[in-house]
Amino acid sequence: MKLKIFVFAGLLAQSVMVNANDQLALQTVKKIYEMGKSLEKGNEIIALYADQKLSRAIEVWNAAEYCVGYDVMWQSNDPPYHRKVTYTPLVNNQVKVNLVKVPYYDAASLTYKMSCAGNTCKIADIVDQFGSLKNNIAQECR
Repeated sequence: MKLKIFVFAGLLAQSVMVNANDQLALQTVKKIYEMGKSLEKGNEIIALYADQKLSRAIEVWNAAEYCVGYDVMWQSNDPPYHRKVTYTPLVNNQVKVNLVKVPYYDAASLTYKMSCAGNTCKIADIVDQFGSLKNNIAQECR
């Protein structure tokens, strides 16, 4: 009986910890978009919040003559920075972002894969209609 209680308590603690990381990931993505709106920036904000692996990929992206040619955060070449954004927390530190349709811009969605440790989350990857940002940089940038 004591073993069952111990196992249940351990699983409950792990569940609370996972949920806390998922909430931290959600709060971080919201902060990223708030900053993007106020500064009217996109890819630059992604670079600020990128984890080490994504940062290395972004360095390749920035140095490449031909590469991903749009603002990934806002899903546009000429971003409407003040469009409405909704957020859906997913499991495993992932957050789905929906960008609402506005004149001249279709609705779009993308998923942020976050890497969380302690009280900090960084962007590990972003998946949009074209796939993984890290994979696209690896395949397209030259």
